[in-house]
Amino acid sequence: VIESDRTLTERLRKDGVRVIYGDASREAVLAAAHPQHARLMIVTVPDAYFAKQIVKAARKAQPGIEIVVRTHSDEEARTMNKLGVGLAVMGEREIAFGIIYHVLQSLGLDTDQTRNTIGQLRTTIYGTDRLG
Repeated sequence: VIESDRTLTERLRKDGVRVIYGDASREAVLAAAHPQHARLMIVTVPDAYFAKQIVKAARKAQPGIEIVVRTHSDEEARTMNKLGVGLAVMGEREIAFGIIYHVLQSLGLDTDQTRNTIGQLRTTIYGTDRLG
């Protein structure tokens, strides 16, 4: 774990989590996490520029690494997909899917119907039901 929030870093360390304090877009900070040995990386930084830098550096250190990244727009997702991430998740869209799920359940759709509806929406948007 690389975390830029000092308070959260200290709390995680108290809980026994191995965490590096710093900005993962900085080469030295990312290198301290030994990405060359990683199989998976999850990038959740809110800034698209820094997320892109992290993805590029991780890919350089470990070409086969599986990367999941949070994005805030379709354009960001397209950029990340061009960089070869395994999954670009647009947070706001997934929140909308959660709201739709709740609404459909509240209107009486059963769980399977609700999941199928969300899956169809994902397929329409992403071309596949990637998260469901």
